[in-house]
Amino acid sequence: MSSGLEGAAFAADYMYWVGIDTDPAATDDELAEFNEFYASVHFPEVLQANPGFVSATRYRLEAPDPRGDFGPQWLAVYAIRDLAGAERYAVREKDPAAQRPAYTPGPALWKSMSPRWRVMWRQLIAVGQRAAAPESIFLVGMDTPAGASMRDVEEFNAYYSDTHLPEVLLNGNYEAGTRLERYEAFLHRQPDGCPEFCAVYEGEGSAPAGPPPGAPTPGPDSWERRETAWRLRYRRVTDQVVRPEASASARPTTQGEKS
Repeated sequence: MSSGLEGAAFAADYMYWVGIDTDPAATDDELAEFNEFYASVHFPEVLQANPGFVSATRYRLEAPDPRGDFGPQWLAVYAIRDLAGAERYAVREKDPAAQRPAYTPGPALWKSMSPRWRVMWRQLIAVGQRAAAPESIFLVGMDTPAGASMRDVEEFNAYYSDTHLPEVLLNGNYEAGTRLERYEAFLHRQPDGCPEFCAVYEGEGSAPAGPPPGAPTPGPDSWERRETAWRLRYRRVTDQVVRPEASASARPTTQGEKS
């Protein structure tokens, strides 16, 4: 899984994504207060309260899916060091009787936000020259076709990792790419149901994330009949927050809870 690219937000073995929407009528001052609280208070508390969570970064939706309202306005990405950290969090979340961390109450906009995504991912492959926290990311969520056999899924994954991912990086002028597989989906609205796979393409500055140009190499039948849940472009709004001991040991980046 991990390619040894410690310190890169999307190279962690596991990730937890929290997508939320805020009141569209919020003022600039309210958003500034919300963002400051998220980065300076909530992120450090989440990292401290959840063993294995090593870093956190926030993004804002820049280009929605043209087909509909499929992506949250805000996305918090938490990097989780290993399976133990992911399992520990997932077990607690699925147990109604489990004791959960007590976080500091936020400002008014924080209290009125609407959660849309709470999803944990497992990394399949990570390639390219990565930034610690990329400025711009393009996300593609997809499923294999209904009724796909185990062999179909194997062919889908082999083509996606070995052919399609490198082509997108080259044709789209992206700097890095990561493929993820759904590990746990606690919440995923619009569309209903979290896709099984996700690809993250990192683009910086003059190469903002977006759909790559050019026709890719045709894939197997399981690829050609895939179902794409969403295509979304996000831009970073905060610096990466790193758990102190994680920064000292130069481990991966990103994490979460009801953020």
